[in-house]
Amino acid sequence: MQRKHNRSLRHHSLFFIFLLAVHVAPTSSATEVYQCEKNGAKQFAQTACPSDTLQQGPVKVSVSTPSAEEQRAAVSRQKKAQDTLNQLQHAREKEEEKQAKVATKLANKYQQHKAACDQAQLHAKWAQEDMREATEKTAAKAKIRSRRAKEKADLICK
Repeated sequence: MQRKHNRSLRHHSLFFIFLLAVHVAPTSSATEVYQCEKNGAKQFAQTACPSDTLQQGPVKVSVSTPSAEEQRAAVSRQKKAQDTLNQLQHAREKEEEKQAKVATKLANKYQQHKAACDQAQLHAKWAQEDMREATEKTAAKAKIRSRRAKEKADLICK
């Protein structure tokens, strides 16, 4: 998951650098763009539209290079955005660690409860067997122990 996020950050950074390079690169003052429409979908191209589409244009598009100040401001905004993104990523990672600890704690607690329940049920089973094998003299005590062991198991296993 971390790799996916790092790739995403790299893609965003590369995209920003590309946009900055496009704006910084020397450009002509006007470019021709064709607007083509096919089945209601509009597309733009630098060449004439195919014959099966409706062509609107060429349209003159003015392109200008941003000033050095505008470029610095764009870089500054990108740096701030990247810093904010890094802070959010760090906060998300901390929250995920916290949630993982809570999940681990709950899983451990469940395992302990299950072990206690299994043990109580085993004791109840043994008490039941002792009751069946008891003599007349020990039968009453064995019956009480069996009942108590079953009640204890029922309480623990809720």
